[in-house]
Amino acid sequence: MTDLFRLTPEVYKALEDQLPKPMVSGNTTEQMIGYLLGIQYVLSVLREGFTIESEQARGPSFQTGPRSLRRDK
Repeated sequence: MTDLFRLTPEVYKALEDQLPKPMVSGNTTEQMIGYLLGIQYVLSVLREGFTIESEQARGPSFQTGPRSLRRDK
C-alpha cells in the first residue's frame, strides 16, 4: 500500500450524515440493532484512525499523501 487516505472533519461529517443514526424502538429487530451498532463501530474506527484536521491536510482534502504504516519510526 503506497497511499493512505485520510478524511477531513468535513468529509467525515458528510459521510456520517449519510448513514442511519443509532436510534432503536420497540419495533427494532435484533438484526437491525446489530447493523446500527456495526455502523457506529466503523465510524469510531474512522474517527480515531482515518481523520485528520483540515490545517494538517496536504493536497486534496481527502488525502494526506503517502504514509508508512510502520510504527518503529
